[in-house]
Amino acid sequence: MHRIYYSLISFLLPVIASADVSGAGTTGGVDGTGTTKDQSTSLTDPLGVGGIQGLFNRIIDGLLLLAGPIAVIMIVYAGYLFITAADNQEQVKKAKATVKYAVIGVVVLILSKAFVFFVCDILGVRCV
Repeated sequence: MHRIYYSLISFLLPVIASADVSGAGTTGGVDGTGTTKDQSTSLTDPLGVGGIQGLFNRIIDGLLLLAGPIAVIMIVYAGYLFITAADNQEQVKKAKATVKYAVIGVVVLILSKAFVFFVCDILGVRCV
């Protein structure tokens, strides 16, 4: 197994060592027309969300899209627990807790969206 690693390293090492990473050995610029273009590097937004505030905004929007149906399902489940509880006080407590936590979860998600807009407003950036 070590022979395979050593042979790969001995093959790739000269290729890596001889690579021209500075761009000085290229002829004709980037487009090959003989004109030299500005080859400065710049960071682009790979996700296309418009910065960190846009990323948080998209994450919260996605969670809100999931939280709505999940909250409805949990409330329906709690209603089922209430209906089938009869005299079982443990099941009634479980149903109340289910409704409470479903509502708290939705409120936390909505407040997180408001918090992102609040922070964007304080920092003076535009939230997408």
